[in-house]
Amino acid sequence: MPRDRTCGSRLRPLAARRLRAFASAGDSLLTTGLIGRYDCQQGADPDVVYDLLGNYNAARGNGGSYKPAWTAQGLNFAGPVQLVNFPVGLSNALRTDMWCLKVVRGTGDYQNISADWHIHTDGRIVSGSIGGFTFSPSEVQLGNIIVTTTHSGSATKMYFGTREAVSYQNAGNVNPAGQTWWGYHNYGAGFQGYLYYRLCWDVELTAAQVASQARWMAQQVTPRSVAIGDTASGPYIACCGDSITSGQPGAVDNDWPKKLLGLLSNPSRIVCYGESGSTLANLATAIGASVGGIFSLNSGGTNVAIIARGTNDILVSGTPAATIVSTITTAVSNARAAGATHVIVRTIPRANWTSYRTQISGDAILVAANDAIVAGATGADVVADTWTSGPLGVGGDTTDTSYYFGDGIHLSSGGHTVTAQAVETALGTVGIT
Repeated sequence: MPRDRTCGSRLRPLAARRLRAFASAGDSLLTTGLIGRYDCQQGADPDVVYDLLGNYNAARGNGGSYKPAWTAQGLNFAGPVQLVNFPVGLSNALRTDMWCLKVVRGTGDYQNISADWHIHTDGRIVSGSIGGFTFSPSEVQLGNIIVTTTHSGSATKMYFGTREAVSYQNAGNVNPAGQTWWGYHNYGAGFQGYLYYRLCWDVELTAAQVASQARWMAQQVTPRSVAIGDTASGPYIACCGDSITSGQPGAVDNDWPKKLLGLLSNPSRIVCYGESGSTLANLATAIGASVGGIFSLNSGGTNVAIIARGTNDILVSGTPAATIVSTITTAVSNARAAGATHVIVRTIPRANWTSYRTQISGDAILVAANDAIVAGATGADVVADTWTSGPLGVGGDTTDTSYYFGDGIHLSSGGHTVTAQAVETALGTVGIT
């Protein structure tokens, strides 16, 4: 099981070099429109989280209870019921919200960071209500990160570190007005981790301004031994899939990227790009932008792209097998151009195609596509093969609920375990354990 790095741990030399690159000197605090600045350090009153601008001091806890602990690094939310109560005037004026925080994988279904954003226990960010299936976006990593949201009034954007997230499924507006509790939700889903710093503006920052302010924020927490986004000693692994990768609908928060995290002995940063309804055609053009931002944080290290789409290409479009293989080949090339040192292609699991087309035509495409993938036609370094044998492959039964959800398309927890094990085996062939 990957171990959790403590906030005060000493940086490894390579990680330290990456941190200096991220938190480079020369960026200054943008004061235009700045309405809230919280360094999350204990002040005169331990029950107050002070706004250094003096505008919107916040309460640690609520009604004398639910208080996160003060530490030298920042506020420690041990969960599940701990919060900071920010004034409603702040949220009503908010147009750009930047947090520096640490995500600690917990045991609950969700961790809440505000009324509209929740963190899965494997690190993905979810928008919408508790229990919803809108993974928007899914690029947040376990560990110390900087997350920014900007709100124009009609659309919301999210940034991780210095780069805008690209795997949006829901680009609609997430209105921050009226939100006060940070770290807790009425459903009882508590954030577990640390809040190190928060900056708030009443104007929508541009992408360039977000990048500059993220670098500035990293400079503020560096003296606290907080390394941003680059403390994993193992490879960065981007899982580029569809709803089967994200775990919808039968294995939410129990998907194969999360299971893979538990199988690897070397602490790795696994990023889940599981977008419901997505196709290989989408991925071939978007994979560079999707994985490039994450891989840039690990320049010179081992970066793995796992291509795990294809079901929707067959199910919805009836895409010919030859086109599927050629599209995967393009995605493999683009992933390498974006910094992937290794590219793995997962075979497409057997599915019940009859909701869109005849079972015979869907199976014919699947057989031809997977046979070509297993034969190495895509140019990937290695194949995560669930096709040649096993319950998701050529002899699989889509009505077996040990491995499939009731629709015969999505996987149950057992199916995700089979997939994670196949990916683990594939990673082992390129020396990643």
